Amino acid sequence: MRVGCWMKIPLSIRVKRAVVNVPSENDTCFARAVVAALYPAKRNAERLGSYPDYATVLNLDGIDFPIDLKKIGKFERQNDVSINVFATREEIEKKAKFGRGADHNAIVPLRLTDDKRDRHVNLLYLPDTLRGVNRGHFAWIKNLSRLVNSQLTAKRCAKHVCDRCLHYFYTRDKLAAHSVDCGRINDCAVVLPNERDKWLSFDNYDRKERLPFVVYADLECLLERRERENVEGGSRTERYAYQRHIPFSVGYYLCCTYDDTASAYRYRRGEDCVSWFVNELRVLARHVKNKFSTNVAMVELTEDEKSEFLLATHCHVCEKPFRPENNRVRDHCHLTGRYRGPAHSRCNLNYRNVYVIPVFFHNLSGYDAHFVVEKIANDFEGGVDLLPLTKESYISFSKTVKETQTDGKRDLYVKLRFVDLYKFLAASIETLASYLNRDKLRITRSEYADLSAEDFDLLTRKGVFPYEYVDGADKLRDTELPPREAFYSSLTDETASESDYEHATR
Repeated sequence: MRVGCWMKIPLSIRVKRAVVNVPSENDTCFARAVVAALYPAKRNAERLGSYPDYATVLNLDGIDFPIDLKKIGKFERQNDVSINVFATREEIEKKAKFGRGADHNAIVPLRLTDDKRDRHVNLLYLPDTLRGVNRGHFAWIKNLSRLVNSQLTAKRCAKHVCDRCLHYFYTRDKLAAHSVDCGRINDCAVVLPNERDKWLSFDNYDRKERLPFVVYADLECLLERRERENVEGGSRTERYAYQRHIPFSVGYYLCCTYDDTASAYRYRRGEDCVSWFVNELRVLARHVKNKFSTNVAMVELTEDEKSEFLLATHCHVCEKPFRPENNRVRDHCHLTGRYRGPAHSRCNLNYRNVYVIPVFFHNLSGYDAHFVVEKIANDFEGGVDLLPLTKESYISFSKTVKETQTDGKRDLYVKLRFVDLYKFLAASIETLASYLNRDKLRITRSEYADLSAEDFDLLTRKGVFPYEYVDGADKLRDTELPPREAFYSSLTDETASESDYEHATR
């Protein structure tokens, strides 16, 4: 995560007057915040001119801006200073993929120093969604006790807060005694639920509504042969890349869950297929933004729906009963105008469209991501959010389509979220498809409605393809099936069986 910009601190934090936010430019907010802590201003604390230039008082050899959190340890050693970084609980949960806590706006540690020094600084990290993933801003926490007091207790008296575990004490001596052990034991803050939030329950009710648009995609590659290289003055290498995978075909199915006529299958063959696919997603994101921006008025209720609404005892969103003091409303889909059911007013307000388009690939992290992630990141503006398995393998990644920003809402964009289906359905597509009867293949049948039953059975059986034979685009123009030996796979050291080859000839 790289941090370095200037941004306005949220009002909920500003009113506590516990954080000093020094103006900065050129991604130097980290250095400015540290200087503010080491050389505190007696007045005008948020003016840049109240502090010495960071370049004259800090050793920044090998430190680039915006700074990466992993580089803070090096900065500490070079400047004989220790630094803790705090963030909102919402940000921690987002990065760690935890569930939502009781108070997701609480301040919790993001990075704790290994060696607390006499010169110690507490910084607040604030994410900047406008600039994309892993970008944010640093500010100096001048008074940690004042910043976190309301989340720790209802008592307003002065407290001494441990800046490691966020436990609080009423005397400085008790904090000092606690700090001796805390520095060796605790590397995180323990946040316990209160009496009101001691039970875990599902509350993300907006997740119950089906996403209006979903994309299912796949791509195929040519396997270009590579010659084994000779090492000068030695024998040929035993290990070498003998094939280069070049994308030549992409197909995707757009599923619209509220209007079947908007669903469609599209494909592209050629060297530009990945660029074409990325542009298709970009156009789709703009289309979805326009759809979400237009609220369709609720269709007039039928007599049965009116009666159901009047007699309803439970909210269809949270499934909790209506109380006499609750304001009951008619919930409807803003994309179709369809009446969905009776709801609490608050549930109705929170039951809104999710600005996310999932794009599913089977084995995304193992194969397809290598061909699309660079284009997705660079072909149009917007940040990329990665959930990596390794440096080269991703479980999921998201692209914020910046041009879809909603008017008047700075951080509301359409996101393309690429997800690996194999992480949820750990079997081959052939195996998964075998679990469905032919009459369940409604989407495939709708695309090939003119096929006979026999031809449809041929279509829905896993095909046989000579992947290693197709080492160039010219092979795709062959008008005859190659011999069975051309179906050889060096991965399995086998060729197609006679029955599979016979199926291919049909």
